[in-house]
This record gives sequence, C-alpha cells and structure tokens, in this order.
Amino acid sequence: MTVVRTLHGAGNVAAPEALAPTAPVDVLEADAWVIRGRLVLQHDRPVSAYPVGLHQRGVRFRPKPGSLEALLLAASGRAVSLDMRAWLNDPAPDVFRTLDELDAPTRGSLRFTCESWGLAERLRAWLPDIPVAYSIRSEAQLRRFIEGRMAGAAPGADITLRHSLLHASGEVEALRRFTPRITVWTVDDLERARELAAWGVDEVVSNRIEVLGGL
Repeated sequence: MTVVRTLHGAGNVAAPEALAPTAPVDVLEADAWVIRGRLVLQHDRPVSAYPVGLHQRGVRFRPKPGSLEALLLAASGRAVSLDMRAWLNDPAPDVFRTLDELDAPTRGSLRFTCESWGLAERLRAWLPDIPVAYSIRSEAQLRRFIEGRMAGAAPGADITLRHSLLHASGEVEALRRFTPRITVWTVDDLERARELAAWGVDEVVSNRIEVLGGL
C-alpha cells in the first residue's frame, strides 16, 4: 500500500512556497481559524483581531497569517488538509460561506481534521461532501473513540492520531474495525515513518520533506 505524504504547517505563513511537481508531498496542511468571519491559516490561537496569539509559552506576536487562496495556489493541484480550530465561537457557518465560493474540483481537494469532535460533527453537517477526521492526541481520547464506536454512539469517521499512540502493527489492524482511514502525526524521524507505513497506516504527516521523500 502506498502511504500518503503530508507536509505539516505548509500553509501557516502568508506566502507559502510552491512545491515543485516532483516534490515528495501529496498533501499540504495548515491550522485554520475564523477571525471576524474570515478563514485564516496560522498555528497560534488568536487572542483578538490584533497580531498576537496564544502559544504554549504564552502570548506572542504572530506573523501575518496565511490564506486559503495562497495555500491552494502553492498546492498546485495537490490535496489540502485544514486542521480546524475554534475558540468561543462556531466557525462552521463561516467556513461554509468561504468554501461555497470554490469550484467543485477545488472543493474536492480539501479535507478537515478537528481536535474538537463537536466541531468535527458541525463541519460534517455543514459540509457533507468534504471529509472530516477526528484528531486524537491521548490514550484517553483513543479509548473514548473506540468505546463510542463499539457502543454505536460515534460515527465511523477517519482518524488522525499522535504517532506515539501506536506501538505495534496489530494495533493498526485492530483500529481498522473502527475507522476507514488512519493518519499519524507528526513524524519527523525517517525510520519511525517507515515503520508506521509498514504497519499499514494510510497517511504520514511530517515537518520534514526529506522524511516524506524517504517513504
């Protein structure tokens, strides 16, 4: 099975660099927020419309955010994955309005991931034609997803999970009972990326093009 190669954070800058057609990247990824009704691409949580954001180490000035238009241009026909974030608001209606202006082929190149599963369900309701995956970063979240699937309470959504949650190929096989697609993030070691690919994950997300090129 050929693994899909995703470049992490590719669109989190105002002018993302266009990749050559031969670059070993299948998907460009970015963190996405809605600020004052506009979809912007940046990593840090926006505090307000002012150029500051919340980071793990506190408040810091943030660079000019990226835009979906610039990322689609840089993608040059590749797929685009948006890690949709929210803070005190429901971005789904504004995301719907933004994407409603795109043509069908461009919409077809888009997909979302969400750490907030409630937000994932709102996006799935507003955008039924666009794939939306649950993001999983802890053992507790993974157990909750599996238990929900076993109880029939959680949908059979794609998942994207922290790669350190997988310890053996059998775990990937077991997860196939509950989800049609498994993505792992963020894998910056080539040997680990190759191991996960050999175990049968569908997609590997990395910050390093050289890691993606080794798959």
